[in-house]
Amino acid sequence: MRIWMEEHYGEKDHFALKITLYLLLLLAFAITMPVGVTWLALYFKWPITEVTLTTCIVDVILVVWLARECGHRVHRYCTVFCQDDRGGLFAVDIGKFAGYSRGLTGYIIMLRNMQRVVKNMKERHVLERYMAENKSLNGLETEILSVYKMRPVRLGFKAVCRVKYRNGRTDKKKYQLVSGYENEAELISAFERKMSSSREE
Repeated sequence: MRIWMEEHYGEKDHFALKITLYLLLLLAFAITMPVGVTWLALYFKWPITEVTLTTCIVDVILVVWLARECGHRVHRYCTVFCQDDRGGLFAVDIGKFAGYSRGLTGYIIMLRNMQRVVKNMKERHVLERYMAENKSLNGLETEILSVYKMRPVRLGFKAVCRVKYRNGRTDKKKYQLVSGYENEAELISAFERKMSSSREE
């Protein structure tokens, strides 16, 4: 039985606070950069149109890139992979237990709820107890049946999998294994074994 979570899970989990600060700094950066450069352009009498346009383009590119980085961190935190004693590989989405809220405030609330869910899951050993039962996580969480292909990307690995959803439906699904999981080499090996078994079939 194996469970792969973000390696920074622990007693002092400041995930929600870190992501909230990251988002606030990102928002402040998005506002202050164009304003600051425009003020400098007026002060030094630079060509205001060209400077403002260039600044806005650079600002948008940087904000989108930083937002993607933040999204990858959240994705890694709220995606937990489990393998039971029979070799069944499951992906647990913590986000579905946190509820859905709109806007920046709602997103921050979701982050706090995710942190609570993770804490409860760890303290009560919820996943371990379910996997110890005969049915394991079958019908409760998405099962990764096989891996069609797997390739390295900048932040880890991307895998195209055949999965079985809770309602019994099977389909293709992409998973991004963002670097930063506990015992990450074991997790990658678990995916590679699923890829090997699908080739043998």
